[in-house]
Amino acid sequence: MTFSAGIDRPLRLTSTEATALLVALRSLTSMPGMVDPTAAQRAIAKIEDAAGAAAANVPSSSAAGSGDSPENPAAAAVRSALRNQHAIELTYYSASRDAVSERTVDPIRTVLIDGHSYLQAWCRRAEGVRLFRFDRIDRAVESAEPSRPPEDAPADDSFEIFNDDPSLSQARLRIAPGHSWVMDYYPMTQVGADGDGSITVTMRFATLSWMTRLTLGFGEAIEVLGPPELQRSVDERARAALAAYADLK
Repeated sequence: MTFSAGIDRPLRLTSTEATALLVALRSLTSMPGMVDPTAAQRAIAKIEDAAGAAAANVPSSSAAGSGDSPENPAAAAVRSALRNQHAIELTYYSASRDAVSERTVDPIRTVLIDGHSYLQAWCRRAEGVRLFRFDRIDRAVESAEPSRPPEDAPADDSFEIFNDDPSLSQARLRIAPGHSWVMDYYPMTQVGADGDGSITVTMRFATLSWMTRLTLGFGEAIEVLGPPELQRSVDERARAALAAYADLK
């Protein structure tokens, strides 16, 4: 006899479980690109029917703003490309540069950060992993070309830094004038601005080594203001690199 783990009979949700599931589903339907809204609405309807009175205490789909409005074509194209592992032709609006660009990306996954949904993808033009906010994607066309992010592109867990978890360390950075575009690609929060055009931002990170590599990769464009352990790590790594370079001469 095989152990069924309880899946040999219909799942029964308590009123609390049904309410929590309805709230989560309705929240997801308002986030472009995260789920198929049609499938989510069908699931919501079935749970509402099964939950009965418990569902009456949860705001309706129309009240939550998800309703029966059609899905944004760009979001649908991104979800399809992710499912089929195809590249995507994007027309993307950069808020910091107030410019629209065309680029080809290899999708990796969708992520939810601070209430906004993003496409995480390898950008062929930038030759790096970037985040594209769904509400700034003007146009997305699924290509017949297979998605082919490099094998050494960051894995999913590398982007745990983007979870705004208060338990994670927080970096304080100064971004040099002309480099505010960095904020389009990393979940930074602006907390100040100087007269010379530089801005001060904060950013959560999970590992010191990752944040050290990130800041060093931008050279003089980013200055670390804190915390002290990140400043020391960046300084030590920079000194080691200079010493290694000197030995090659």
